[in-house]
Amino acid sequence: MAKLIREKWGGWESVDLVVIMKVPFESEHIMLRTEGVADALAEEFGFDAKADLKIVRAVDGMGQPDQAKAAMEKVLAAHPEAARIALTSHEEASMAGCIAALKAAGRWDPDRKIVVTLGVDQVGQALIRDGSSDAGIAFMPEYYGECVVPVVVALLTGNPVPPMVFVQNEVITRANIDRWFPKP
Repeated sequence: MAKLIREKWGGWESVDLVVIMKVPFESEHIMLRTEGVADALAEEFGFDAKADLKIVRAVDGMGQPDQAKAAMEKVLAAHPEAARIALTSHEEASMAGCIAALKAAGRWDPDRKIVVTLGVDQVGQALIRDGSSDAGIAFMPEYYGECVVPVVVALLTGNPVPPMVFVQNEVITRANIDRWFPKP
């Protein structure tokens, strides 16, 4: 998102609003993902992620597009002057609802929106392919076993294990989606 903000709008000063859609009860890993967006923007542009008024966190329900649409409608109503809007959500079904809200409000403009999804499931892939989403962060669960099996073996053999193990995520765009997710 930070890269897209620089490329499309020139920097943080041109951003009107960043919306981070969240679930009501986030697990630690979901919280790290959603708040990680704010933290990365703060690191890139040099501000306090918790205090910047351009960043709005909204609860969009439990991944239902209609709940996300209603939450986004409230955000848009509270920020009627916001034109350049960057948006992320904990998953793609919610993002579809947020996009629907932007379109219904007449505030959908490809030059004035940045959409980055998390997960890149089938809905997220469709959003990238049709240009609704600029990018998605793929968590690559198909590679989790490569990380988990060595940890299990280490535990079973009494060897030390790291406190956290991470799978390499991938940034998916229209330029590379077919490499990672070929069309059926």
